[in-house]
Amino acid sequence: LTAVCSANCGTGVTYTWSPNTTLSATTGASVAANPTSTTTYTVTGTNSNGCSNTATVTVTVNPSPAISGGTGVVICSGSSTTLTASCSANCTGIAYTWSPNTALSATTGVSVTASPTSTTTYTVTGTNSNGCSNTSTVTVSVNPLPVISGGTSVAICTGSSTTLTASCSANCTGIAYTWSPNTALSAT
Repeated sequence: LTAVCSANCGTGVTYTWSPNTTLSATTGASVAANPTSTTTYTVTGTNSNGCSNTATVTVTVNPSPAISGGTGVVICSGSSTTLTASCSANCTGIAYTWSPNTALSATTGVSVTASPTSTTTYTVTGTNSNGCSNTSTVTVSVNPLPVISGGTSVAICTGSSTTLTASCSANCTGIAYTWSPNTALSAT
């Protein structure tokens, strides 16, 4: 906030500001105000003759939007997921931006598709029509694919059978096997 004397100033004008809460100083032509709610400040200018006058200035505090990037998700390597932002308060004219732009289908919009190759935390920033913004984060965890083998190819004679054996060599925790097509198999 800056006070300026425009008439009948004389020399040596001093300025006093009130209320003094959330001000960087209570005296001086310029002070910084950081109110948490809309506040009207009064500045009193006093010249070297002892004459003074007052003026007021209002600092309007607009609320920030309440933003959510959603809950964290887990995907398999090579997959993708949709991330959706939402706003629950002070949402008028809300616009969203996403970062980092790594493996995102877009960097703006309510919903974006994320296809990271490793676990990534994304930040969504929502900015409302008052220019106030807020952020939220959402983590996309990426699990590696299991490394599996169906065994080696074999040749058999008509009417014969063979056993097919699947195996897993990495990322095998909780592995379950499904065979297809199910034609001429004892189990799938």
